[in-house]
Amino acid sequence: MELNPVFTPAYVNLADFHRSMGDEAQAEKVLRQAVTMTPSSGAVHHALGLSLVRQQRTAEAVKEMKQAATLAPDNARYTYVYAVALNSTGNTEQAIRVLQGALKRFPNNTDIMSALVALVHMFYYEM
Repeated sequence: MELNPVFTPAYVNLADFHRSMGDEAQAEKVLRQAVTMTPSSGAVHHALGLSLVRQQRTAEAVKEMKQAATLAPDNARYTYVYAVALNSTGNTEQAIRVLQGALKRFPNNTDIMSALVALVHMFYYEM
């Protein structure tokens, strides 16, 4: 990070190290520093969102997940995780819309297809 302050994998890896040592607060601090240095990195926003989920700060996490999906629209995983986060906050209809859009962009992604089927079934048939 000293040699190249915009090399996002260094931040994400350091944050993961702190997480593995049980220091989620320090992981978040590193990721927030990374967001400052590289605000357009979907990977950093995604990692920060996961950190916030682990800290049970779901509303903040959803914002970071959305930012990651927006900044990296070609990353199916970020969109999928964003939809799952939306659903976990009770925004199932919005999660379904996100997954429908994602399925158009990633028609062969089994995670997206499975999540969409599960959410549609849950939302429309188990109410």
